[in-house]
Amino acid sequence: MKQTNSNNKIKFRFGYLLGLFLLLLAVAAVYLTIVTSAAGAQLSHLEKEREKLNEENTYLRNKLVTSTSLSEIEVKASELGLKKAEKIIYISEEDSFAKLP
Repeated sequence: MKQTNSNNKIKFRFGYLLGLFLLLLAVAAVYLTIVTSAAGAQLSHLEKEREKLNEENTYLRNKLVTSTSLSEIEVKASELGLKKAEKIIYISEEDSFAKLP
């Protein structure tokens, strides 16, 4: 009788430990699923942010190219009332106009 009682205790402990182990595995699986899901959501957000920044970068590069072109500068200058010089006068150092007496 003692041997069957001892065998029952061993079987009970083994079943208890096996159940505990399976429970820990289930909890670990749920935790890893949650962590993976959160990381996936963060990755998706970062990819959208990167795409948005790439689009903005492309827009700004195009705007820079067009706004610094000579034709665009000429249009802006004429809007400000600036005209193209008709006659250019070069002054040499000897002919300076603001000489001290």
